Amino acid sequence: MRKIIFCGLVLAGLAVAPALAAMDITARGQYFRPTDKAFQDFYGSGWKAGGEIGFRLTGRLDIWAGGDYFARSGMLTFTGEDTKLTLTNLGMGIRYRLTTGPISLYAGTGILVCLFKESNPIGVASRTGVGALARTGLFLRIVRGFFIHFSLGYSYCPMKPADYNIDVGGLEGGAGLAVVF
Repeated sequence: MRKIIFCGLVLAGLAVAPALAAMDITARGQYFRPTDKAFQDFYGSGWKAGGEIGFRLTGRLDIWAGGDYFARSGMLTFTGEDTKLTLTNLGMGIRYRLTTGPISLYAGTGILVCLFKESNPIGVASRTGVGALARTGLFLRIVRGFFIHFSLGYSYCPMKPADYNIDVGGLEGGAGLAVVF
């Protein structure tokens, strides 16, 4: 719970940062492929939706905060009953812009708080884990103030939701529309 409160306070702090720096807001879709074999075998890969807000600290250095949501259904191995998964990731970090202008390439890193919930007729498994991510991407200007934001990343977030260990991180790539102020 403290981790969630910490992320909330950081996000609230970032909300007042526009007075200090330029900012960008992105709404995006990403394709997610878990790297944990058991997780991948049970739930597979799929799309997740999310968003991000970034603030320019210097000409090339930004801080960002964001989140995304992944939901899938599967079937229990022995009984065949439905099971549902929701995975919500909240993160924050830094990104360094390798180029600036109409095409802005960046590389970045950050920390993640992963909220895992799996429910089925047997019960509910719910855990929070802390992980890390690395991401690269680019902002491609389409018209003044509007960019397409492409990104490719890898996350790692180990946890033990029941009597098994899993990594709920993986590879992700996607695109979104960014508004830059």
